Parts: sequence; structure tokens; C-alpha cells
Amino acid sequence: MLRFLTAVQRVAKSRVGSNFNRLGVSEVFRPINTGNQLIENHPAYMTRNLHHDSSQKQLRLIEASPNFFSGSNLNRVSERRTDNVFLSEALTSSNSHFLLLSNGNPLAKPKPTKLHWLSYKEVEDIIRNPFIDKEKQEYPEGVTLIFLGIDKSQNGDTSSRWALDISPKGPIEDSFMPLRQKVMDEGYMFIPLRPKSFKLPLIEAAILAQARSMIDWNTRNRYCPACGRKTVLTDAGYKRTCLPSPLSQATDERPPCISPKGAHNFSYPRTDPVVIICTISQRGDKILLGRQKSWPAGMYSCVAGFIEPGESLEEAARREVREETGITLGPVIYHSSQPWPFPNSLMIGCIGRALSEKIQLEDMELDDARWFTRQEVLDGLQNPVEITTRATLDPHQLRLPPGTAIAHQIIRTWAKSEIMTTSKI
Repeated sequence: MLRFLTAVQRVAKSRVGSNFNRLGVSEVFRPINTGNQLIENHPAYMTRNLHHDSSQKQLRLIEASPNFFSGSNLNRVSERRTDNVFLSEALTSSNSHFLLLSNGNPLAKPKPTKLHWLSYKEVEDIIRNPFIDKEKQEYPEGVTLIFLGIDKSQNGDTSSRWALDISPKGPIEDSFMPLRQKVMDEGYMFIPLRPKSFKLPLIEAAILAQARSMIDWNTRNRYCPACGRKTVLTDAGYKRTCLPSPLSQATDERPPCISPKGAHNFSYPRTDPVVIICTISQRGDKILLGRQKSWPAGMYSCVAGFIEPGESLEEAARREVREETGITLGPVIYHSSQPWPFPNSLMIGCIGRALSEKIQLEDMELDDARWFTRQEVLDGLQNPVEITTRATLDPHQLRLPPGTAIAHQIIRTWAKSEIMTTSKI
């Protein structure tokens, strides 16, 4: 959530703060503690000076601290993804680093959990140089290589970061085996994304979210949804193109593909938006949480669901809360967002005010839904639990998602009184 502060508190209250207070926002927004680390010096905290009218007062625009899987320090330089000269130099540089993934799981050092990067020399035999031709990108058959961006270190050195899929499948599976064996002999392993990735440093987790989502999208879209022909990788991994030649069409009864003409959403990576809502009671003293039957005993969380086509964020929030709990939701405000690479969602956190309080489990997606007091929620925040846990837990003790989940953060915002429940939200 964007937070406005001024160098002069009086100016903030009179010109900016009052607008946000009407939406239920308090004067101070605290940094998010993920349970992993605080990143108070992250670029998201950097302030931008804005001149306010003729008074020339400096207005500071500050974002909420990044959620887990966000906050990458890479410059994606998306405008260079078709610049083969640039890409060729970045690829073959001694400062290029490659993250291997196998079946969606990243190569890492197990204890402490940390991503392991390889040099170009170590992967050269597999990927060669798809950018050696200035006019086109040609990847070896079966190779999925993604340019993640440029990492600029504090000492001024720059390095390029790449993701490479070496899942044991496809026409070049055998060529992956020596490299897989080498890294495993050195003590590294392909860690399961859940729950191991939640142990990564925050910035590494953000880079992994990008890498894993892009590898997954390319894996799922090897064939054109418009004509069924095989697609080819281009734009440094960020586009798949169907380019049937006249010769191939001569013996192909299918009509020419529409994809080479115009822009089509199936040619580019997709992100599935999901709304997740912290629903506050009419009096502001309770919040609504639900649980699914498959979750660990005692675990509750916010209502969530995919945003449907032709639906606004606010409309999706109201529909999901009504469908799952029977509660009518009124005003809705945005809190923050979180990339969720399982496989490629964007969690959009919201806080809304309920207009009713009688719970009716309408679509039976939830096993239970309840209103919880502030003290119950504060206690639950001290007992976080991963959804993947198989431990035997007390079903009468409230447990909430861990700090790495956006649900934890928006629940915490209410529980710690970081949103004013007496306002007209």
C-alpha cells in the first residue's frame, strides 16, 4: 500500500493523511517482518521527492515493504531481450551466472539454504550461444534458457543472471546427465520448492519466483494453442512463436496460424491474478477467516480466489467472500501484492468491511469459517504453520499462515492496528 508522509507532519495530515484515513489507513505503516529477514534498506523503501504546489515541501512516497517472493534486486532490462549483441555478450561473460532447475526445483546448497549458480563454461556444452546471429535467436532443441536480468553489486561490478531447465526429459536428456551428476557430487541438490524455498534469503526467493514461473510457462506452452504446431523460444525466453513455413504448410491440412499476425496473449507469459481478502466485521473488532479440510488442524486463513475475466479487483473480492462464506462485503482497499510461483499467480491482498455477519458456507469450498477476535488473532500469529505440514496439531488452537505468506501480512495489519477500524472503510 502506498504511504504518504511529509517532512512536516502538519502538511501530511491536512493535505494527504486525511484522504487515507477515510479509507482506513493509519498514519504510520510498519515494515513487514517475514520471519526471514527485514529489508528496510530495500529499494522499495527509497523515497522519491515530489514538489508540492508553491510551498516546495518535499513529499515522500513510500511503498509497503515487499512480501516474500518479491523484492528482486535484478534489473530485467526487458528492452534488451531482442538485442542479440547485448545478450551474446551477457551470456558468455565471465560474470554470467546460471541457475539450474529440474522439474521446477532449483539447485541449491541445502544447509543453510542458498541458491547455487554456475558459470557459462559449466553449461556451455548444453546451451551453446543462441544469440550468435544478430538477426535471430536459435536455441538448441529442448533447451529452455531464460534471461533473468542484470545484477549490479555494490562495488560496481555487474553480472547477468539466467535460468536453465535441465529436467530429465526431452531430446537432450542424456546431455544433462553429466552436469546433474557433477553438481550433486559436489553436495548440491534440487530442493523441493515447497517448503524449502521459504528458507531462502528474501532477494534469492524473489529471483527464484521469476525463474521458476518463466520455466513453468515455457514448459506448458510448447505447442501453439491457435493451430497446434510446435512453438519456438525467442525474446530471451519471454515469448513463444509459431512460425510455420510455406513448405510445412504444403503437407499440413491445418489452416495458417493467426499468431504471426498481431499480438496475442498466448504468445507471452501469463500471470493469474488471485484476490485474497482480510474481511473486517462491521464494528471492526473481529475478522473473518476460513479453512479447508485438507489444511493442518487449527489452521485458518483469509478467503481467496481467482479474479474472473471482466471483473474488477473489488468485484472479485466481494464475489469470493459471498460465495465462500455468505458474507456481504462493502468497501474494499488494496494492501499489497505477492508473486506466488505455484505455478505463476499474483496474490493481490485486500482489506474489506463486511456489511453482514451471518456465515453461510455457500459453495462448500471451505470446511469452516469463523469470526475471530483481535486477541485470538494475535495469539494465532504466534503459532504459524505451513500448509504442507503433516505434524499432529491441536485442532482447538488457532494457527495462521507464516510470515512468508501475504495472508499473514494483511491479517497482521489489522491485528496490530495498522489499519484504523473506526474509520469509514
